[in-house]
Amino acid sequence: MKKRNINNLKENEKKIEEYLIYKTVSVRHKPTLERYRLYLRIFLEKINKETKEIKEEDVIQVFNKMTKEYSVGTVNDVKILIKSFLWWRFDDVNKRFRNIDMICRGLRKERAYSPDQMLSKEDVEKLVKDEPETRWKAFFLLYFYGGFRPGEVCNLKWKDVLFDKDGAFVKIYVKKNGKSFEKYIPENVCYYLKKMQNNNSIYVFPTKRTNKHGVPVGDVPMTRSGVYQHLLPLAKRVLGKHV
Repeated sequence: MKKRNINNLKENEKKIEEYLIYKTVSVRHKPTLERYRLYLRIFLEKINKETKEIKEEDVIQVFNKMTKEYSVGTVNDVKILIKSFLWWRFDDVNKRFRNIDMICRGLRKERAYSPDQMLSKEDVEKLVKDEPETRWKAFFLLYFYGGFRPGEVCNLKWKDVLFDKDGAFVKIYVKKNGKSFEKYIPENVCYYLKKMQNNNSIYVFPTKRTNKHGVPVGDVPMTRSGVYQHLLPLAKRVLGKHV
């Protein structure tokens, strides 16, 4: 069984990379392609079959599971991606997946969040206390107390952080209007951030990424989806809730 799982993983990784090459014709944004890679891996790992063996009932079962584990927006994004992937992978989609349009129909979005899903100051303190990695401690503190958007913290560069004896000034660029603004972060929030100053990257929160050959692709920032994938199990373990 283990051998079969390893073979499935290798074959599926191959198909994922081939599909992403195909998608580069219309998608050039690297973070978007990284998000596609993550979603496809999650989807195929849950099915635990080679792509050529996927059946309609497999797709239904995985989406049913994902609706319990992920937000409506994420599930809808995955549905769009999987529908595209299946059309690319199979010449007989309409025969093999007769109900594909209905299965991949977007779910109706309810309220974006409920009050109990929001993080309180106490929640953040618990997350930081139980998180073993310094970079994640720094990320959560900066994100929460700075009131930044996820992408703003992910793409933050050291040149935009100016420390002083009492804290730090953080400059954020807003792509939407092409403007920038500064926020002052107090010392207690900067503690872990200061410990990361020698991370040998232009980014405050870099991540390790490799191409299909396992070769590092260079100095790149964390992605929003990567942050969420780390936060989700941590919050369930420490806080006992979905955030």
